[in-house]
Amino acid sequence: IRDIEFLGDDNIYFAGKRRGYSTFLKSVNGGVDWSQTGLDSYQEVHDLVVVSKSIFLVALGSEIKKTTDGGESWYAVEINSDSSVQANEMCFPSADIGYAVCSGAMDNMLKTYDGGESWESLNTNVTANLTAVHFFDENHGIVMGENGIILRTDNGGTTFIEEQPAIPAEPSAITLFPNPVTD
Repeated sequence: IRDIEFLGDDNIYFAGKRRGYSTFLKSVNGGVDWSQTGLDSYQEVHDLVVVSKSIFLVALGSEIKKTTDGGESWYAVEINSDSSVQANEMCFPSADIGYAVCSGAMDNMLKTYDGGESWESLNTNVTANLTAVHFFDENHGIVMGENGIILRTDNGGTTFIEEQPAIPAEPSAITLFPNPVTD
């Protein structure tokens, strides 16, 4: 199991790989019974996103698949990128707008305006593999990646600002008196 999502107490969704084959499992009765659907892929599932009660997307490495019927059938969506990308994680701040971070030479972030039907490249100006994304709304988000990369955007990914995480100063020497001390 690679990812798990919940929609209320009864609806539970899993995505992962079973016997070398990408798969999606769902329960609509709190985990008592499960149904399984293959994703027609041998690629590793990286992320599962629930957009609405019946619309889900999975990041499967070099492809993103979508279902609009609660996981009964899946289809590959269009990715418009000049280079090969490996989708790692997705975030949908609304039903239409979504973001995906990727591993790839230059196109390491994608955006959708149509609920995940098609994806366009965003220019992050970094070449690191991006691994995590969270958008608080359609414009404000944070992205993280390898080598401590942290990016912030306040305009829906039109531009990104690289954040420098605070690095703690070296601990300074402490002299204790009297020596030895107790308590």
